[in-house]
Amino acid sequence: GGDTYGGGDSLYVVMRDAKTDAFMPGRSTLKKKLLPIEKTEGVVGCCYDHTTHACECFKSVQPTPKEKEGATCGFWSPVEKATRFGVQCEAGDGQMEARCRRGIRE
Repeated sequence: GGDTYGGGDSLYVVMRDAKTDAFMPGRSTLKKKLLPIEKTEGVVGCCYDHTTHACECFKSVQPTPKEKEGATCGFWSPVEKATRFGVQCEAGDGQMEARCRRGIRE
């Protein structure tokens, strides 16, 4: 399942036991560790995309044309502003975290 509202970026999967129809927990997965933008070292702002509602974090004052390739930058949001709407950035250095709740995935 998923959604078609806003960025249409939600996806969920439900697994059930074929014999009992009971919900079954999935396998643990790893996701890139995220931190609030104001706690992410070296980040000075993000580029907000009006279609996906993502705000890609940058470590330069404004993204260069090369950095904008692959990012749809609707508008630039400095850390102070992005903090107010809960932007999170990758922690960096390849940091990952395990994500799995019994029967529910994030």
